[in-house]
Amino acid sequence: MEALTPKQALLYSHIYDSLRKKGFNVVVTTREHELTSEILKNHGVRSVVVGKYGGKELSSKLQASLSRQEGLFSLFRTLDVDLLVHSSFTSPDSCRVAFGLGVPIVALTDSPHSDKVNRLTLPLAEIVIVPSCIENKIRKYIIYPSRLITFDGVFEVTWCANFKPSLKPLRMLNIEPYSYCIIRPAEVKASYYDYDISQDVFLKLAAEISEYLTVVYYPRYRDQALIARKLAEKIPNIKILENPVDMQSLEKYASCVLTGGATMAQEAAILGTPSITYFPKKLEVTEFLKKKGFPIMHVSSTKMLEKVVLEVIKNSEAYKRRTEKLISELENPLSLIVEEISELANKR
Repeated sequence: MEALTPKQALLYSHIYDSLRKKGFNVVVTTREHELTSEILKNHGVRSVVVGKYGGKELSSKLQASLSRQEGLFSLFRTLDVDLLVHSSFTSPDSCRVAFGLGVPIVALTDSPHSDKVNRLTLPLAEIVIVPSCIENKIRKYIIYPSRLITFDGVFEVTWCANFKPSLKPLRMLNIEPYSYCIIRPAEVKASYYDYDISQDVFLKLAAEISEYLTVVYYPRYRDQALIARKLAEKIPNIKILENPVDMQSLEKYASCVLTGGATMAQEAAILGTPSITYFPKKLEVTEFLKKKGFPIMHVSSTKMLEKVVLEVIKNSEAYKRRTEKLISELENPLSLIVEEISELANKR
């Protein structure tokens, strides 16, 4: 299995545990990323670090991908095990190597907007598992329609459904429950991100929100962290989060969560915390959760963003939800994923 992001680390740590209980020997690979490897470690998963992220430029992405493929190939050749099945959240590197070695692939995704990655991975997969709300958007990538399997929920349910929050990360940051807002800027270096959204939008909002609440600013990249630190030096009420922490507990006790992506907003909304995703286009999973009654909002214009964010933080209690019943109505995909991987492995 391959886990390349904090979200994937959370998901695959649960899959890892379930497969191990079934008696499978599970190898997890990742790339250089302190948060991802630390999350895996914190969940009892030993991972093998192969290569690094290629950054924003196409040439550096390609170079890093080719290097990782070589590294993964060398690793798999030296492993003293039969490679039965590979699974990833559409990792082009590991999918390409698995396909080349004739290992069947179980691919997971909730990102129809990630077109380049989908084209490189989904046609190679033996099985593709997706939330039912994106089925129509994903079908065009599947060579054999029978390989597409859906579930009526979202992947985040896997680690949020029975989550027990802790106050420990709040103590580490010296903040009180519901006295802060979490801000995560956009994933501007991702292959799908063809939009002109500057981090300045999030920094400006952080400065404004700091007049009402403490801001926990969570950068994605080192360059974002460097710029954010300069702002935090001027405004003590802004804290820069750069080390791995229990993010779900931080989200649970936050007054509001704002992100330029989707995962953190979806997690927070499932936990009952008002969340806002600032993205130029509507995302199907976000809309699905909104229709189900979870407190998640989508904003696509800078002009509206400030208005919506200030409205939410000033009236946070009105937006909070008890979500236990709503969660119970969503399908947890864990057993489905484990069953499909197990069946493929047993056939081999």
